[in-house]
Amino acid sequence: MDIKVKTRDHGRLVVNAEYASLLSLNKLDTADLLWQAETESIKEILKERGTGRLFLNQEHGVPPLECYLKRYRPVPLKEKLKNWSCGKRAYFDAFHEWKAILAFHKYELPTMVPIAVAKHGHNSCLLTLGITDYIRASELFPSLSSPRHGDLRKTIVEKIAKLAGTMHRLGLAHQDFYLVHLFIRKNENYKPYIIDLQRVIMQRRLAMRWRVKDLAQLLFSAAPVITKQDIDTFCNSYMKAAGISRQLGCKLARAVSRKAGRMAARHNRKNKKNACDSQIAIPDIKCA
Repeated sequence: MDIKVKTRDHGRLVVNAEYASLLSLNKLDTADLLWQAETESIKEILKERGTGRLFLNQEHGVPPLECYLKRYRPVPLKEKLKNWSCGKRAYFDAFHEWKAILAFHKYELPTMVPIAVAKHGHNSCLLTLGITDYIRASELFPSLSSPRHGDLRKTIVEKIAKLAGTMHRLGLAHQDFYLVHLFIRKNENYKPYIIDLQRVIMQRRLAMRWRVKDLAQLLFSAAPVITKQDIDTFCNSYMKAAGISRQLGCKLARAVSRKAGRMAARHNRKNKKNACDSQIAIPDIKCA
């Protein structure tokens, strides 16, 4: 589904047309006003990027909307050079994430609803609607360890695999595809939503390395909470959604297993002396 947009403030502000009146109502209809909006800090891991929460008032006594404003600041030249020297593709403003979100909506891949994106000097910011009534996949799977949850686990794994496979088939890679970035909404029959699209790669035909990276990140983060049956279910559903052959799927599985193994080895070395951080073992992926 294509989202209709409007451009304001001499091109510095781009708005989802459906929410244009909402921004005007809350006096956030210029790039500067949006950047300066008062928010409650939620996530500030990097100096260059931080997320805050705010509530936008609606008309006629309707409850306020929970929204999130992600602010992007310039990345230091040293960091850019480091990424380039390592062959990493990096994007440094909110407009790339905005384009990624629009692409996900175009292909009906569940993600955040975009409201606006703005340029403020060398900075930029992205406003999205909050996803409500969810549980992170990383928190959900440990609660479904009982055999009586077997059918539900299978359903959720199939849906995540279908999301991953469809995303890759359409030339999109997340690059930060960990369980914590998958929100599961029980009231939508356990539908998975994917968040944090700031690093998404968009290619006409997705290179194998990006498939491997996404799936290795997912396997690494899921290793402590998944079973062999989960892996088999995921592989079968992913290959079907991705439209790849069993032969290519097996080659991909081996590459994913190797990369996830390297990720686990690095993690274990760094946390060897930390008794509170358990060691991660990557399960074997058997592909017949």
